[in-house]
Amino acid sequence: MKKLFLCIIVTMFLPVASFAFPPDKDGEKSCAKCHTLSTKEAETILQKLKDAGMLPPSARFKKIEPGPVKGTWAMVCEIDGRKTAFLVDYAKKHFLPQVVPLDAVKPQLRKVDRAKISLKDAMLLGAQDAKKKVIVFTDPDCPACRQLHEAIKKILASRKDISFSIMMFPLPQHKEAYKKAQAVLCSKSASLLDDAYAGKAVPAPTCPSDQLERSIAVGKAIQLDGTPTMIRDDGMIFIGPRSPEMILQWIDGK
Repeated sequence: MKKLFLCIIVTMFLPVASFAFPPDKDGEKSCAKCHTLSTKEAETILQKLKDAGMLPPSARFKKIEPGPVKGTWAMVCEIDGRKTAFLVDYAKKHFLPQVVPLDAVKPQLRKVDRAKISLKDAMLLGAQDAKKKVIVFTDPDCPACRQLHEAIKKILASRKDISFSIMMFPLPQHKEAYKKAQAVLCSKSASLLDDAYAGKAVPAPTCPSDQLERSIAVGKAIQLDGTPTMIRDDGMIFIGPRSPEMILQWIDGK
């Protein structure tokens, strides 16, 4: 089964469960009886998300259930044989990829062996001799990666003892990301990297895809879950965008 990599901010999915609203005083489900989402409407929403590259073409609608949050439906889909669900609000204007109960939020600490990560095809941001070196797996079309890129630029402006090795890891659902990532690796240009994250036009790649394929293979070898992912000197993993202050605390081990 082909593994599906999803962007940390908009492309994670909920495990399928039997969602239900708590009963009102009269025992009826609140508000759900006042709103409807037809199968046709659900399929139209699903197609819109696929056309936007937020879901893979293989996504198939299965059924509609009450969402775990009042005012939402859970649209259950099947992707490559795996059932997943995402939420749509009653106004049918918002796509909610995940809702996490606060009591289920726990620190997720994971380490990898940095010695097994080849930086041959990485793009260096910062000084070559920086004391603290961070590896970043990223996708130019990932919204969370764009946020992280801005944070990295702010950090580099104030901390000369930190460098970031950029490893391109375009996600399969981002149709244009592969060519953009390839073009950036071919040029190793910081300005072109800025343009890619800013959504500007990026010239066609000027080299074969070997570098990018090796970078992707490295990410898969360490079982990368998504982008953006940072790896510290000690191999500790940090997933998702954060403020420059939070990233610096993590880099400094505080």
